[in-house]
Amino acid sequence: MLETRLDTIDFRPDFPFFRLLFLCVGYGMLCLGFALETRNHFIYNSPVTTGTIVERVLIGAMLLSVFASLVLWLLLPFRLRFTEAGILRRTLLRPHFIPWQSVTGASLSTFKASVMLELRVTGRRLPLLVPLTEYRRRATLLAEIRRRLPVEVQDPGGQLAARLKDD
Repeated sequence: MLETRLDTIDFRPDFPFFRLLFLCVGYGMLCLGFALETRNHFIYNSPVTTGTIVERVLIGAMLLSVFASLVLWLLLPFRLRFTEAGILRRTLLRPHFIPWQSVTGASLSTFKASVMLELRVTGRRLPLLVPLTEYRRRATLLAEIRRRLPVEVQDPGGQLAARLKDD
């Protein structure tokens, strides 16, 4: 079998255009309703107090943080880069490198009809999720990752890996 380097294979994730569009439209409508309700509250109700302003700012910050979290979740495949030494995960603050040898457990799971590879890493509380169904060459990606992991990938029922096909 011909050995290829992981960083030379083009896995290219699919861009979630429609999901991002629906998310932006939905949150845009929610924020517009919140802005109109806040404006009407300030115009027609009693005088503005510090508590009212703090309440509106905190609700706006909550809406913004949920929106940002959902966008980051949808764009997760674009933030992961697979190399021969491990996975480079780009974050808002700085990139995190996870070597293959630090993976202590791996399993396939599903989340809303999407097959995910959960990698448990030493030093991290939460597993690193790799959304396999978001990539064009899903079966090849899983095979290449399996080849480099020091542990076996657990597949409950043995059927999740069979669902992955290359596009």
